[in-house]
Amino acid sequence: MSEYTTYAIVLKKETINESDGRIILYTELMGKIEIIAKGLKKILAKFNSHLELLNLVEITFIVANNKHLTSVLTLNNFSNIRHDPLVLKNALEMINFFNEAIIESEKDEFLWRALVGYLKNLNLINKIAPQNQELFINLANTDFLIKLIQSLGLMPDFADLNSYFNGQTIKIIQFLSQFSVLDILKSKELSNFKKIDYNIIEEDLKKKIII
Repeated sequence: MSEYTTYAIVLKKETINESDGRIILYTELMGKIEIIAKGLKKILAKFNSHLELLNLVEITFIVANNKHLTSVLTLNNFSNIRHDPLVLKNALEMINFFNEAIIESEKDEFLWRALVGYLKNLNLINKIAPQNQELFINLANTDFLIKLIQSLGLMPDFADLNSYFNGQTIKIIQFLSQFSVLDILKSKELSNFKKIDYNIIEEDLKKKIII
C-alpha cells in the first residue's frame, strides 16, 4: 500500500454504490487519475464541499487495488468564476471537454500549468471591463484549446497550419503564440478581435483534438 500527496483540479464527481464517490482529477504529479471517496454522499461528509468541480485542491490518497482518498483541502475554488453564470458555463463545458480528451496518463507539467492557468484567467473576470468580458472568455477558451493541442502533440508546424485550420483560427494561433489574453485586451487591434466568430474557431480547434 502506497500513499501519495499532490495538487489536483476536480474534473468530474459522481455517486457509486449509493454513498461512495468516483472522482476524476487532473493532478500535478500523475496526470489524470480516478479515485474513490468513501461515503461522499453521506450527510456532512467531510470531503464533499472540497470536491466541487473546478476546485484546485491538495489531495492525499492510498493505492490498494483502487485509489482511495484519505484527505482533501481546497486551495482555490475560483469564486469569481462561480459567481458569473456565463463564465461558469464556459468553464464547466471546457473542463468536461478536457476530461473527454485526456486519457489517464503520466505527469504533464505543461498541461497542468495550462489547466490551472485557464481557470486563473477566467477568475479575473471581475477585473475585466464589462464591454470586454465576452471577448475575454472567448480568448481564454481559445488559448486553452491551443495549449491542449500543443500538449497532445497535435499542433502542426506554423508552415503547415493552412492544411488544418481556417484563416481566422490561424491568425488567433499565431497571435496567442506571442501575446497573452490580457495583452490582446490592451491591443490596438481589440475591435478586430471582437468581430471574430469564436464559435467557429472553437469547433475548428476541437476537431483537431477529438476526431
